[in-house]
Amino acid sequence: MMNWIRERRAGYGLHAVGVDEAPTLRVEQVTKQYAGHTAKAPVQVLAPVDLTLEPGSFTTILGPSGCGKSTLLQIMAGLVAPTDGTISLDGRAVQGPQPELLYLFQQYSLSLFPWRTVLQNVAFGVESRGRRSAETLDECRSLIERVGLKGYEGHYPWQLSGGMQQRVAIARALVARPKILLMDEPFSAVDALTREELQDELLGIWQEYDLTIVFVTHDFEEAIYLSQEIVVLKAHPGAIVEKRAVPIAYPRNQLHTRASEAYLALRHDLHELIFSLKKKPGAGVPVGAP
Repeated sequence: MMNWIRERRAGYGLHAVGVDEAPTLRVEQVTKQYAGHTAKAPVQVLAPVDLTLEPGSFTTILGPSGCGKSTLLQIMAGLVAPTDGTISLDGRAVQGPQPELLYLFQQYSLSLFPWRTVLQNVAFGVESRGRRSAETLDECRSLIERVGLKGYEGHYPWQLSGGMQQRVAIARALVARPKILLMDEPFSAVDALTREELQDELLGIWQEYDLTIVFVTHDFEEAIYLSQEIVVLKAHPGAIVEKRAVPIAYPRNQLHTRASEAYLALRHDLHELIFSLKKKPGAGVPVGAP
């Protein structure tokens, strides 16, 4: 696959950080508890979780609602502190937001500044890190073109569709030059056709920029289409119950990939597994409960 990635990247005239230069992200014995209401016991959101994200990989965290997927992703990003355990980048502890890590919120429309144009929103990704020059603005324009928004540089978020707003958010993330992109159900609020377009766009960006991507979704079909590996969580408390490699080569195609025997077999297995894990919604299990 790597030769194809390099060919795609060269075709766009892009120079990306090599996979061997990206850090390995490790999750080791991470747990999360939240205080219970009034005198109730603490709520165990995550049981001990161990996970290693290799450089250049695309991993999806999959599971039913309430299983702690988003909480785990926020802990990886350094936005939420674990109750116990560690997050590390090449052995260096993550104890807050890191320049190598970038978290892309589910509510992309709320992450964009309505008073800024598309170009100004994308430029915020470099301004917030102390980079601002004619060269970086040219980089912003190139990324806006790369995500299919050339000609919309002067538009405001409220003038764009949901899918276009998500493309702005992706361009702003890329201009910050992250090595690891953490994405929390980024396509859940768009229509089915736009979702497929964004999935293909994301695969192209992942391959061209040698990113490591951790993607959270509750949609097992999306997980199979995008990922190299799928990590399945159960709920109450959240814990890894299975890790599955996706035996489907890249590049992928919305029609042919989804009709392949490997895709259909894995879809069947995950469908059964996810539905077997579904439980009545709840806030979690009190610590120490049987």
